[in-house]
Amino acid sequence: WASTFVSHSWAENFGNLVDTLDLALGEQEIVYLSGFCLNLHAAAPDGSDGGCVDVAFEVGQRPVMRALRASCQVLAVLDIDCTLPTRLWCGFEVMTAKLEEIPVMVWPHSKTDLHKVKEQFDGINLTTALASDEEDAVLLRKHIQSTCGFPWMNSYVGETLRRHMGVFCRAFDAMSGERQPGELFQKRDVMRMRALRNQGTASLARGLDLSGAPMRVTKHREEELLRGAAGGGPRLEFATVGGPLCEHPAYVPEVWDAILRRRVLRVHGLCLLSCHAEMILGEGLWRLFFSVKRGADYAFDTQVILRINGKEQSRVTIEQQIEMVDVWMPLFVGEFRQERGCYKEVEVQMESVAATKPEPKFGFYIDRVRAEFVPVWDGN
Repeated sequence: WASTFVSHSWAENFGNLVDTLDLALGEQEIVYLSGFCLNLHAAAPDGSDGGCVDVAFEVGQRPVMRALRASCQVLAVLDIDCTLPTRLWCGFEVMTAKLEEIPVMVWPHSKTDLHKVKEQFDGINLTTALASDEEDAVLLRKHIQSTCGFPWMNSYVGETLRRHMGVFCRAFDAMSGERQPGELFQKRDVMRMRALRNQGTASLARGLDLSGAPMRVTKHREEELLRGAAGGGPRLEFATVGGPLCEHPAYVPEVWDAILRRRVLRVHGLCLLSCHAEMILGEGLWRLFFSVKRGADYAFDTQVILRINGKEQSRVTIEQQIEMVDVWMPLFVGEFRQERGCYKEVEVQMESVAATKPEPKFGFYIDRVRAEFVPVWDGN
């Protein structure tokens, strides 16, 4: 398989594409260019051309998507006219790469208008994006609408492209600052630029922003963490949530979540919520979270009490802590320190505050408990 999957607009001039690849990648790089490799529209399960009514196969299991998942990285090439954000397959490829923990890099053509790039990324709308084959576009739109939906995809892809374009710009500025005034652009400058870009890409994967500081937890970064996509980032541990009141499928059913791609708990008519998770953590300081989401039908009449090993940490109102609807977010419980040589089990608990006449609660989703290791800076 190729080491680099190239996501590019088919509307781009091929000579310009080659020029960009010549700068962005090394001479020995093995790349996947979909137009040269496989028939993207060969959708039959036996590998032959022809129709297939299974939309999931039509999209997720096509040769082009298998090639993407087998690649070491994805390079999103920005053409001179910056049409990549207007191409449906390009947006889907970038989204899939991030969700599959595959490093994404952005590299614009040398004549690309960077101001136009910012406008395109800020206003990305893949609902109206194009594909070379309209029937193909219909199938892909149907797949997107039945899974993550276009509003979420627009925000996620836009955020991803902005961050990695920032990596490119930082790398270019750093490389330019190292050159002498009037010095001609040389091959070593390209190689230095690639190294700086790779360094910035790795920092984003580790959960650091472009300055090297811990990245602010955004709704999409949280969803990556909840899926277990550490990607070389913070050290994470997870535990399954349970409890006696979570064992009634009529009131707390397990439902499929299209973003996390696994079953989660949904509070649906439960009057008293009580759940917990246990885990054994390694030595050091850990921050503990419940991974939760508010649905459109959210109704929760009381606060919740958050405890660690039976000790109350806080009482919170969920809608004040989790402001966004239909987005997985962390509900911070507290910190726990595991001493050297001591492997005690830690229990993380959440329960609704007792009320004289508790109301049924709806639209509250619970995934898992997440523990995030807090590294200690020793000053060296």
